[in-house]
Amino acid sequence: FDELKLWRPKAEIIEQIKVLLMTREQLVGQRTALANTLRALLKKVVQTPVANQIYKKNIERFSAQIKKIEKEIEKLISKHPHFKDIVKTLNSIPGVALLLSANFLVATDGFKNDLAFQHRKASAYIGICPYEFTSGTSVYKKPRTLKYGPSRLRKLLHLAARSIVTHNEQFAFYYNQKIEQGKEKKLILNNVSNKLLKIMCAIARTQKPFVDNYVSIHPQFALINP
Repeated sequence: FDELKLWRPKAEIIEQIKVLLMTREQLVGQRTALANTLRALLKKVVQTPVANQIYKKNIERFSAQIKKIEKEIEKLISKHPHFKDIVKTLNSIPGVALLLSANFLVATDGFKNDLAFQHRKASAYIGICPYEFTSGTSVYKKPRTLKYGPSRLRKLLHLAARSIVTHNEQFAFYYNQKIEQGKEKKLILNNVSNKLLKIMCAIARTQKPFVDNYVSIHPQFALINP
């Protein structure tokens, strides 16, 4: 009993952002389904203009609703000074934008729990932490992720990783270097996702913006070649 903690409901703003993110994901899924159907209809020899127009209008309606949700999420975050400052610093990371920051905010309960500051815990929770399968000297399988945890956050990290290896010079160099070494693209992107998450946790902890070309130096070497 001395280790028990009283349950406390999440802050109202966290619950609202969580619901908005869930709603947005559902709307995006429905819009994608409509777009796929419309694409198939447009390839038919015999066209049905009325059906095509209905699909187009519904796609536009869903797009407008998605934008409305994104603006509301941004509005809620801007009302909370602490959330606003941390989200702003998170968005300074290449490849990280509002959706990823907002999902990270919800997952860490407003940057309060251990997931916001401890990269390994966050990686395991999201499901991008690679696990080894070995036993003695005879049993060995390639390390793989279990893909547990919030799929939306895992997907956004993967998309951010794909973007950053294309548009950021340092990450592009790392990606191409690993390709030349014969590593699988899926593995490399998962490593980049982990690197991004590690940076996000560091920024949430220090509340300092991302610095390009930053090099971490051990304190014992700080006075060497100043």
